[in-house]
Amino acid sequence: MVEAITTRHFDEVLAVLSAIDDETMPVAQRVEQLVRGMIGVHNINPALHRVLLEEAPHIEGLKSAHETFETEYLRRYTALVASSGNRRSRESVVVAAQVLSAAVAGVIHDAAHRGTLGTPILKRELVAMMTAYLLNRC
Repeated sequence: MVEAITTRHFDEVLAVLSAIDDETMPVAQRVEQLVRGMIGVHNINPALHRVLLEEAPHIEGLKSAHETFETEYLRRYTALVASSGNRRSRESVVVAAQVLSAAVAGVIHDAAHRGTLGTPILKRELVAMMTAYLLNRC
């Protein structure tokens, strides 16, 4: 049961990231959509999500699914960073994707833990942070 719930959550998160693959969409719009989607996915059942975060990575049967998810998750963030219009080396794009994806996950998971995930100011601040990072870096 934990495997099925975790796999479904992974699929939901990757679906949010898939929805912003359209590089013709402005970066700010893609970020807005990503934040709205991530909040939505994580706001469904925050208590269950906390359990999955703490327990799922340690379940033997989920290690492969978790690794597959992490690879695809980072690939999609890398594509977002690469398409943001800033000139970065390939190595810098990958590192920036790691930083950005970790920052977003940290903010989302912390807000779910604190019960502040649905607040408009959290969404606004997360969008501002991501947009500034993507558009204002050299």
